[in-house]
Amino acid sequence: MSEKKRSVAAAANDKATAKEQRYKDTVPDTLDLAERAALAVNALTGAADPKRGYETAHCANFMRPLPSLSYRGGAGCHPKVVQVLPQMRIMSGSTLRAEYDDRILEWAVSRVEADGLWWLKVDEAPWDKDLYGKDFCQPTPHVRLLVALLDRYQLDGDSRWLETAGRMAEGLAKIVRWSGDRAWTGEYFVREGHWQLNGPGYSVAAGSRIDEEPEYPDIYSNGQNLRGLSLWYAVSGDPKIREAAIDKKSLLGKPGRPRPTRAENMPKPVWSSDVMGEAWQKPMETSIPPPNSVFVADGVHPGSHKDAVWLS
Repeated sequence: MSEKKRSVAAAANDKATAKEQRYKDTVPDTLDLAERAALAVNALTGAADPKRGYETAHCANFMRPLPSLSYRGGAGCHPKVVQVLPQMRIMSGSTLRAEYDDRILEWAVSRVEADGLWWLKVDEAPWDKDLYGKDFCQPTPHVRLLVALLDRYQLDGDSRWLETAGRMAEGLAKIVRWSGDRAWTGEYFVREGHWQLNGPGYSVAAGSRIDEEPEYPDIYSNGQNLRGLSLWYAVSGDPKIREAAIDKKSLLGKPGRPRPTRAENMPKPVWSSDVMGEAWQKPMETSIPPPNSVFVADGVHPGSHKDAVWLS
């Protein structure tokens, strides 16, 4: 551990017992943004299900007599909630379901294993096992959680978040692959120790292994990787992280090669109703009524799921 990392961790221990402080003040007109943030707190915490360890749902079907939420394929979006929920609290001052925040965070952190990787574990979620088929680590949610933990450390000074963020940065740096002076990652890293693409219907189990830099690297994922690793390097000064995130031409993709738009690069529009219906919204057994809502479950609904409304 570098001297800078030690000093930050020591400071964290001093701040770990700090209590939340609330006070009233006069602030500029926010054009109802504070109220909108309070509504966001309601939506973010309302999508968390205590019976599922406070995992959050990210898909809803309102085109039926009794609307429902679905957890199918949504676990990778859970770190989005972890990252944005404290921001909405600060913005609005809302205390609605305040006890949910730590539980939503703990669900996410519990998926970080000894190797420092955030794993989506399909055996713990049958609605995801049917979709993906096998465990995987995806860089985008991995890094989003890493950044959320750094944000959380700024709020409460708890050294646990700093330690976990460091393990996640080191874990990601270990699975980065190199092509000459460029680093790259794939979309899914699997327990067999390699990157691969997904197969039909988003199945990771049916996907193909990749051992070479993709022709068109995922700019969004690489951007997330650069963000998380760079932020951790600013905290730790770790030279291994610097190599993967800053030195050379890491994670920038092949030069002079414009990436096709998503629509041009897909055999059919990725968000078309048939893809959502076939890949994400079946079977309906994975849908449940929204937690903390006025709706009542009616069991398996035989209707179409092709008009799902995405919340994330």
